[in-house]
Amino acid sequence: MLFCTPHLLEDGFIYARYLRNALGGLGLVFNVGEHVNALTSPLYSYVLLALSWAMHGQILLAERILFVVFLCGTCCLAETLVAWSSMLLCTCVYFYGLIGMETTMFLFFILLTILLLEKERYDWLPIVLVLLALSRMEGAAMTPVVAWICYRRNRWPRWVAFLPAFAVIAVYLAANHHLYGSMMPASSSAKIGQGKSGFWGKWPRAFLYGYRLDPIGRPAFWAFIPQMLAIPLALRRLRGTTWNAAAVPFFIILFSFYVLLNIPNYGWYYAPLILLVSMTATAEFTATRAGAVLLAVLVVAQGVSAIRMLCAVRGDRETPYSAAAAWLNVNAPKDATVESLEIGEFGWLLDRYLYDSLGLTLPKNADHIAHRDFDSWLEEDKPDYVLYHTTRPFPFERIIVRDPNYAPLDYNRLDIVIYKRIHDIGPRGSEMLPKSSLRAK
Repeated sequence: MLFCTPHLLEDGFIYARYLRNALGGLGLVFNVGEHVNALTSPLYSYVLLALSWAMHGQILLAERILFVVFLCGTCCLAETLVAWSSMLLCTCVYFYGLIGMETTMFLFFILLTILLLEKERYDWLPIVLVLLALSRMEGAAMTPVVAWICYRRNRWPRWVAFLPAFAVIAVYLAANHHLYGSMMPASSSAKIGQGKSGFWGKWPRAFLYGYRLDPIGRPAFWAFIPQMLAIPLALRRLRGTTWNAAAVPFFIILFSFYVLLNIPNYGWYYAPLILLVSMTATAEFTATRAGAVLLAVLVVAQGVSAIRMLCAVRGDRETPYSAAAAWLNVNAPKDATVESLEIGEFGWLLDRYLYDSLGLTLPKNADHIAHRDFDSWLEEDKPDYVLYHTTRPFPFERIIVRDPNYAPLDYNRLDIVIYKRIHDIGPRGSEMLPKSSLRAK
């Protein structure tokens, strides 16, 4: 069932478009010839690239395989740390809404780090901490936690254990500099800029609005209520354990990072918090017979919700972005430029140059958003075609209907209208070259 269900998240397709270009010999880029690093998980990107190459370009299938492999690995580690916690994790509908993302890889390395601390395998910690940070950059928050525990125990990795970690860091930074001219990805600053804009919620509320997101699913959200209520009792029961010493401080740091920087409420950011809740609550549930019964009920309820969600999603359904991409692939010239607020599924299906209004693959637009400038992107990018949502247009799209240089085409399907640039007038009224000519220069 997992291998038949389609992707549910936009960002999984962003990885896929990068990799399709790389496998085609066009470079690890989103737009051919434009070297911008929007890969939020370097480790996931390179592992996925290797697996996709081995599978002869089956990128979406490779994403599903990695999701399953690391979900199983996460559940195995969880079971080792907290008995029966894997049952809550593997049935949680939330995780099955994240197919195509690096989330399960991130969780796997979080739990592997904690398990190494519990088993006192200190020499493995440096390389695993590096892999954790490369699976998602905020994973670096585990480093000070591990350092503090090592200090308290007066046990440290041997100096030779740091050599592989430093080698991996050096290779990663060198590859970034070679491929993109910059050692750090642009996507990190884009998300910080989105938080700074306040559009996803005024500081510090953006991340706290996560309860409204769909990856958890409203039918299954109630299952988290008893888990949350069990947390205080569970933390008291786990007093003095490695789990309390490592997991709790890490998640506090991570939660503070998301809240204080007002990071947008993207669904996959909540995965470590759900991991903490599920595993900690399980420790309390399994301590009593009544708790064990409640755990069994929650597992069954979550499992039913997950199966219903996977069965309800059809892989052949037409979406607003798939319909728009199909129309543009037929009707837009090959050298046409297109701009959209969401570039995941649309970018994967579109065979054209694609601008990103939100700035994930176009850093200067991320800077505009950070300063709450929702209009400059259109004048600067001058795309030939723009997607506009008719029912609830985003603030970034409202400039389209006001700009006399753009007119709607006879395309209005599934809440999307396509606008086309009818002429290109500069800021002083002078005629300008087409955007394709500007890009070629």
